[in-house]
Amino acid sequence: MILSSLIDGRYPAAKQLDICLELVNCWTSVWGYERIVMAIERSLGHLPVDVSRENVGWDVESTVQNGDGTADVLFIESKGVREDADQVTVSANEMRKAAGNRDSFILAITRPVPGAARTTYLAGAFDSGYDDALASFPYRIEALVKRAATVETYELRDGTCTRRS
Repeated sequence: MILSSLIDGRYPAAKQLDICLELVNCWTSVWGYERIVMAIERSLGHLPVDVSRENVGWDVESTVQNGDGTADVLFIESKGVREDADQVTVSANEMRKAAGNRDSFILAITRPVPGAARTTYLAGAFDSGYDDALASFPYRIEALVKRAATVETYELRDGTCTRRS
């Protein structure tokens, strides 16, 4: 229905562009951010699995092999934001899981940059306190970065992953 409205000229050109951008953003948020995190994890030598459709409180489980033959599992919640966004929203389910897995939970925030995607991993950014009466929690990204125990930024461009920080 939206596409037919674009074709038949029901909306002015500027509105058509806004709708097209929104459709692209919706498609990217459903299909893109988890795949970007999966690509980063593979580039680090980890073994990621997409669990985003299982509603477990994170999108990717990534197994990290340790030198002693043991393995750790990272629980990565993938969020996509606009390049100029200053906040990200985390669901109550994601907060519960972050609080219960503080040492292994990572919030991955992906922003589009010209010709690439830049993803910042925030480990240890959430404390154990949350209000279960809230359905979601809006956070200022800057505050999360300051609070995080570890911050790493990766850029994915043309299938190549580069660590930026």
